[in-house]
Amino acid sequence: MVVVAHCGSGMATITSPSQVTFPNNKVTDTFAKVVKFTVGEQPKSVDITLARVVAMVRFIFTDESIPDELEQVKFYYTGASSTLNPSTGFGSKKSRQSQIIKIKDAQKDKDGNTVFEVYTFPHDISGELSMTVTPMDQKEQAITSEITLTLPIKLNHITECHGELMEGSSTFLNNAV
Repeated sequence: MVVVAHCGSGMATITSPSQVTFPNNKVTDTFAKVVKFTVGEQPKSVDITLARVVAMVRFIFTDESIPDELEQVKFYYTGASSTLNPSTGFGSKKSRQSQIIKIKDAQKDKDGNTVFEVYTFPHDISGELSMTVTPMDQKEQAITSEITLTLPIKLNHITECHGELMEGSSTFLNNAV
């Protein structure tokens, strides 16, 4: 039996015990468990304790002001997967992932910084993401230089990146939480 819970909209598609995909290949906070048991005549209790199977990268943009033309941010990354193998708890394919998040949908932290969170399925306990972050206008045109980063990721952990979105990658610091 394959059990998957995720925070996204739409239903996950379980093709087999080794392949689960998500609507629009969008990964959100996800939990999974594969349980093997034999069906018999007597009732049987089955433990279904789900495990978190994602790594998350949290971007905290510390810009004092955001230009009016900034409508959305594109996150493009490789090094992990948008397809889950629930039998192993890891990503099952080498994926090129892309997510565009509107500024109006971003969170704000207690200091007023703009916060974005991006999830992925690592191929192993830990690894690296190659990520490009692009500030864009409403027509999906870049409004400043892309930020290119190599980030450590770890299953069930958060990697935080702090920096100024409009100033580029030289301002970014990252650390695992």
